[in-house]
Parts: sequence; C-alpha cells; structure tokens
Amino acid sequence: MTERWLSGDEQRAWRTYLQMSSLLPAALNRQLQRDCGLTLPEYEVLVQLSEAPEYRLRPFQVCEALNWEQSRLSHQLTRMERRGLVLRRECAAPTWNLPRPAPRPSPPPRPGTSRPCADWSSTG
Repeated sequence: MTERWLSGDEQRAWRTYLQMSSLLPAALNRQLQRDCGLTLPEYEVLVQLSEAPEYRLRPFQVCEALNWEQSRLSHQLTRMERRGLVLRRECAAPTWNLPRPAPRPSPPPRPGTSRPCADWSSTG
C-alpha cells in the first residue's frame, strides 16, 4: 500500500493557496486599473522607485527587488516610459526614475483608496 502524498486537510489547504495565489493578483490588478489606471506590475515598479534615493534605481536593482527577469523588466519599463510613468537617465550606469522633481512624491496610492493617482503620470 502506498502512502498518500498529502492528507485531505493538506490537499484542501494547498488547493486553497493555489486558488488565492491566482485570484488575489488578478483582483488587485483590476482594482488598480479601475482606481488609478495602473497595472499591478506598473504599481510594483513605481513603489520601488518611490522608495529609492532620488527616486532612481538601476535596472538590476529593480529586478532584484521584484524578483523579475531582466527581459521582463525591460519590456515593462519600455511600456511605462511610453506612458510617461518613468524616465530613463543616461549616465555611467543607466538608471530609471520617476519623472518628478523634488519634493519627494507621496507613495503610490493603495489599491481601493480614493486618493488621486494622476500624479504618477505627470511629467513635472
């Protein structure tokens, strides 16, 4: 007789986790798009930049913080740059930053809040 891999309770817990891990990001993405016009990946990048010194990070730093592959980040940043959400700064080491001067911007809005999100797409 072979032993079951998981008990009934463990299987239910695992299936619940799998369902939640796919439904939660989808719900957050819909809410962010509705409330702010941002996708969840855009929001994740903006959070990293908003917390960085001078709102500026090198691409590898964003990849490490988000646990993303370089190609995914490159495509994401290109889309965000087209929308005016980030700017690429050429220097000894390329960086990406928020298109805002000082003072330090407030953090991106929390999903589900009524705080305006338009500031994140402004360029000045």
